[in-house]
Amino acid sequence: MADPIIDWYFKEKGCNYWHEQDQAYGKLNFRGKNVVIVGADCGTTVVYALMKGANHIIAYEKDPNLRAKLLGTLFDIRVDSTRVEVKGEWDNEYPNAHVFIQDCEGCEQKDDFTQLDKYEQSCIAIHLWLDVTKLLPHFRGYTITYITPDSKEVVLCKIPNT
Repeated sequence: MADPIIDWYFKEKGCNYWHEQDQAYGKLNFRGKNVVIVGADCGTTVVYALMKGANHIIAYEKDPNLRAKLLGTLFDIRVDSTRVEVKGEWDNEYPNAHVFIQDCEGCEQKDDFTQLDKYEQSCIAIHLWLDVTKLLPHFRGYTITYITPDSKEVVLCKIPNT
């Protein structure tokens, strides 16, 4: 979903992640789904999920400055406030939804993988500057969908029939 205008928009906000969305989350089926996004940043993944047909999104963003940018993004693209619920810091909550996406530095070390099993689809970004060796056995059945150019972050997704 390469779109130079959206790419420019997020670069101007200081959130240069739009180009990663298709690779990281392009295999997910968002159509009509409820989505949880932990580490929503300025809203790149929120916008991507909405453009791919997500029904409702619960977006967590701990940083107040990024949360303000996320709210600005939602205002700019005129998203109905009933479609995206913006929350602060994620506290190991696993709301009912179909899709779970997590990309917040260090959150993956707190994950309860028995809770993650309830989601039809899930993607977790693991940050390789952390010790993730204890996490690796939990990623059986996940597929690598994206590796950052500096190889410090890897997105792993569990998607049925992949």
